[in-house]
Amino acid sequence: MSVKRVVLAEYFTTDDLTLLFVVRADFDEPKVVEITTPLAEIREFVTANFGVAKGSGRVRDLNSDEWQARFGPFVEPILPWADEGDILWLVPHDMLHYLPLHALKVEEHYLAERNPVCYTPSASVMKYCHAKRKPQRGSGALVLGDSRGDLPFSRIEAQRIAGRLKCHPALGAAASKHLVTDALTDEAQRQALDVLHFACHGTFDPVQALKSGIVLAGENGDGTLTAEEIFGLQMQAELVTLSACESGVNERRPGDELIGLTRALIYAGTPSVLVSLWAVDDLSTGLLMDKFYAGWRDGLGKAEALQAAQGWLRGLARDEVVAEVVAARDAARPLAQTGGEEADQAHRLWLRLDARREALQEDYRPDTHPFDQVYHWAPFVLVGDWR
Repeated sequence: MSVKRVVLAEYFTTDDLTLLFVVRADFDEPKVVEITTPLAEIREFVTANFGVAKGSGRVRDLNSDEWQARFGPFVEPILPWADEGDILWLVPHDMLHYLPLHALKVEEHYLAERNPVCYTPSASVMKYCHAKRKPQRGSGALVLGDSRGDLPFSRIEAQRIAGRLKCHPALGAAASKHLVTDALTDEAQRQALDVLHFACHGTFDPVQALKSGIVLAGENGDGTLTAEEIFGLQMQAELVTLSACESGVNERRPGDELIGLTRALIYAGTPSVLVSLWAVDDLSTGLLMDKFYAGWRDGLGKAEALQAAQGWLRGLARDEVVAEVVAARDAARPLAQTGGEEADQAHRLWLRLDARREALQEDYRPDTHPFDQVYHWAPFVLVGDWR
């Protein structure tokens, strides 16, 4: 993996404008740019279009022209000091934390096409992440999926990711809170884990952010692993992926202290966290995640692997997506015919996949790209160490 130049772009919002500070290792002092967008306007747009913790429906209907016109000025000033291919380290402020700044265009291309991008809640957090950085050993992984039995594509995602990481996935009832806490409280197991991947539901509590969590299987239906509980755990994994709904959304606090799953995982000892900003589509997410891990395991840095996966997903033609769905559907058929609880689950999966195939094929144009909208390709952000 080649060492790339890193460009830090940190934002600070005030009532009347936003200050953008751009820093590079060879700068004597930061470059400062004023962006004259009032804070009230930013907050209004975020609430109306990204819904803050209100779900994904509004992101699906995002007006791309308005999005670009309003927020393009927040990333365009970075270009004079960042060459194509440089790592962009973005530190948002206030409501900018809710925006996929990497999904804005510069010079007719998305920022994420031009540069690998990572985020942190504050500049000081990156120092903590770097201190926790460890060599990519590839010795162990824990992959959990579809803990409620209602995310068939996430089940497939977990199986594929586990295959890439050479482990057995914990699916359905086996994807339990008890399994995770046992692995993280046993020193030997904890040291052996390099990757924790959750292809499960996530919850966000806007009133008590520490109650936000990952929905796992558990006794009496109570299997949520909360941010509050994560703060009390020790993690030595190189990467934790929350392939779940709104896993990256945090509650803003005075002084821009974000309390939520992302910060909890970082302070528990994880240098890199991959999270979503809004409720995601489990089919496009599964494809993105499989491509991300393929790139990372082939030697790309995490930010570069995410960049490559996002570009690949954006460019997938309809017929290629249909082929992916048909292959997964056909793989479920033999199990669906064996009888028993697993067969019932496989049959439901087969039906869901076949319905998705029909929906995709309703568009007769094979050259369409079903996942080229911001909603599909841009929800995931890498928080912390980019390597």
